[in-house]
Amino acid sequence: MNAFFKLTYLFLFLALSLGVLSCEEDEPLPQPQNKLEAKAGADRQVIAGTQVVLDGSASKDGNGKTFSYAWILKSQPLTSSASLSGATMHNPNFTPDVAGEYLVELRITNSLGFATDEVKITALAPGQDPEEPTAIIISEDITEDRVLEDIFTNNALADYIVTAHVAVKAKLTIKPGVRIEFEQDKGLTIQPQGSLIAKGANASDGSTDKSIIFTGRSYTKGFWKGILIASNSPLNEMDYVIVDGAGSSHFGDTFSQATANVLLDGNEHTGAALKVSRSVFSNGAGYGMMLMGMAELNKFENNYFQNNSSSAMYVPARQLHKLDFFSHFTGNNGFNGVETGGTIQEAEHVVWPDFNDGSGYYVSSDLHIKSGVRIAEGATLEFKEGLEMRVTESGYLNATGTEASKITFTARNQSANGYWAGITFSSNSDLNRLHYTEVSYAGSKEVPFYQGIRANIAVALTGKASIENSSISNGLDWGLVAYVDKGARLNANAATANYFNSFPMNHFYKLTSGEATIQQLAGEWFDQTSFRNGYALDDKLYDRATNRWFHGAGYPLTMNPRPGAGLKIAQDGSYIWTIIFAHDPVGSCNVPYSAEYITGNVTLSGNQLQFQENFWRSKFSNPCDTSQDVDTDIDTGSMNLRYEINQVVDVITGNPILELKLFRPDGTYFSYFRH
Repeated sequence: MNAFFKLTYLFLFLALSLGVLSCEEDEPLPQPQNKLEAKAGADRQVIAGTQVVLDGSASKDGNGKTFSYAWILKSQPLTSSASLSGATMHNPNFTPDVAGEYLVELRITNSLGFATDEVKITALAPGQDPEEPTAIIISEDITEDRVLEDIFTNNALADYIVTAHVAVKAKLTIKPGVRIEFEQDKGLTIQPQGSLIAKGANASDGSTDKSIIFTGRSYTKGFWKGILIASNSPLNEMDYVIVDGAGSSHFGDTFSQATANVLLDGNEHTGAALKVSRSVFSNGAGYGMMLMGMAELNKFENNYFQNNSSSAMYVPARQLHKLDFFSHFTGNNGFNGVETGGTIQEAEHVVWPDFNDGSGYYVSSDLHIKSGVRIAEGATLEFKEGLEMRVTESGYLNATGTEASKITFTARNQSANGYWAGITFSSNSDLNRLHYTEVSYAGSKEVPFYQGIRANIAVALTGKASIENSSISNGLDWGLVAYVDKGARLNANAATANYFNSFPMNHFYKLTSGEATIQQLAGEWFDQTSFRNGYALDDKLYDRATNRWFHGAGYPLTMNPRPGAGLKIAQDGSYIWTIIFAHDPVGSCNVPYSAEYITGNVTLSGNQLQFQENFWRSKFSNPCDTSQDVDTDIDTGSMNLRYEINQVVDVITGNPILELKLFRPDGTYFSYFRH
């Protein structure tokens, strides 16, 4: 290519390139749109001479950019000399000096443009009756940020009337003193993308009350639906709020069929959140407030619950530590306290509070403690029938009261069919403690780790607990069960450091599994009459060598000393079993009686004793009819009987004794005792 063509080619290339570049530069870039929205506030009526503070804080820019404020008095009465102060701020003020209308314009501006809004202030002459304002109707969902202003200074007048079920999908701010009334069965739902900021006010001396009120159009208990919070926004808050008369029906978009003045929605994975303080929840047809699933109380202080048909409040066990000592749950509620249940598994230990007004907890579903829980002294937990409190895994239950303020675990319904299951410890924490507690009206279900056993308190073979200075009473089976011979760990003085009362067959405590070796069985076991009266066992109750009963006495029940009866087991397993039984009298003669004298050998297999008889002599005597008398040998054989050895309390002396239970095939049993 010669030089001319090279230069021509180069110029052509440059021209084309510059042309392309110039085309690219000429294409317009997308420009942001003006999304400014001015909000000058609600129209108002004031008395002339009263300062007016305007509020443009609800203005916004959808692009998130900052903007400036510029207020002007657009029109005013001819004789007025009023002027704005702070006209470039969001909250300027002026004083309408003569009666008439004042029109104020707000203009907000930034680099993208401007937006305007107007507010009308009507100044009334002193003594002039104001035009009657009307409540604002809310009948549609709230999809943009909205502020509800206080229209009437009289808080008995509705500022807003809700005529439909309204979903809040943006930020809803309610100013102090606002009263919102709901038509029948209508309610408010704060959707996940929305939030509710309801912060009222109240002077510390009570001179002014600017509480925010949510109530029904009719002052009827359970007239409107209530407030459902499905949002976990940290902005959600109720402070100085009254929610009254809700609970007409349940919210259909929740799993719960329960009704409540305020319901925090949630499931096993997530839940709503709310800060609530200095607020009142009253006259509801259901709960005053209810938390579901993983709902959270981000703050809870000084709240009142009164005249609600269900419990004052339902709070899952995992949130009980968020409650405070000073809130009041006693006030003619279905249950004057906090209803609870479920599992608690927190990263750190928590404290369940007692309440200043004397209210307590109603446990309506099983409590499962998998992390550390301490219960404050004086607290009371009442359980629904059949329910249990389980302490497992790395959890612990530290219920340490005082002599003056015991911690109480009992049945809500203390009738025969209202007993709860009891407390079971499977965790091995040193912090498992029941000190200065009362555990009563339990034992309705079999302990999961001890077959055939029911108890107010049970410690598993893997468990550990310290139980002292406690009252354990009114159970359906045992007071305290812990098989320490098989690994359960319990303070050594548990049998003597607690008070046991009102258990069937004096089943105060069972601290061994009941299984033993022949050597542990060896010794003298007395029937109840012989044990109570100190009668000694007599190896010669029947003397085979002389073929005589009672050392030749004619009637054993009047012998002095009277012979005792029972079971004597030697170290090698040989035994002597003697029985004396007085029958009902049949006349004026001496009482008829039976006597048995059995010898043999006993062997042990698990929880069974096998008695191999080698001699059995039987006697029956009826002093009123000697023709019925029998004195004969019985054919020998063998029998297997299930047995238990339990440590129980002597009801006469209060001292611990051992009880040997022998069970008949039909499940009934008879007992022998020894020290």
